[in-house]
Amino acid sequence: MPKNSGAIDQAVYEALAGDAALGALMPDGVYFDRAPQGSARFVVVTLVPGGPDVYAFDGYGIETLLYRVAATVLATQVDAANAAAVRIDAVLHDQTPATFPIAGYKVMRSERTEPLTEPRSLDDPENTSVRWLQRGGYYRIQVQPDV
Repeated sequence: MPKNSGAIDQAVYEALAGDAALGALMPDGVYFDRAPQGSARFVVVTLVPGGPDVYAFDGYGIETLLYRVAATVLATQVDAANAAAVRIDAVLHDQTPATFPIAGYKVMRSERTEPLTEPRSLDDPENTSVRWLQRGGYYRIQVQPDV
């Protein structure tokens, strides 16, 4: 029976958005793909292609999703970005079914596959006087259906 992979996205969002320490560092929130205009300290989560699934009998035996998770701040706030990256790692890396519940699934593995450190700040396409900095990582979440 196919499961709802959206539940995995929801669990990633809830884990990050529900972490008080990360919220204190990134007070403008956690968003998928794009933060609202006017945000200055936030986390952006993007689903990245490349997580293979394993089909078994009547459905997916293993689902693997890869997320790019980026603490995004004004380029002058390096310390906040670095601290948020450490907190993101604490929330997502090396979790278990007990510490990272996902409706309909059990976590098999959650790991950072590589850090995200932009070597330079990023120009804001809507306001060229603003530069952004991102820190975080790429996180692989591998699950199996909870049967």
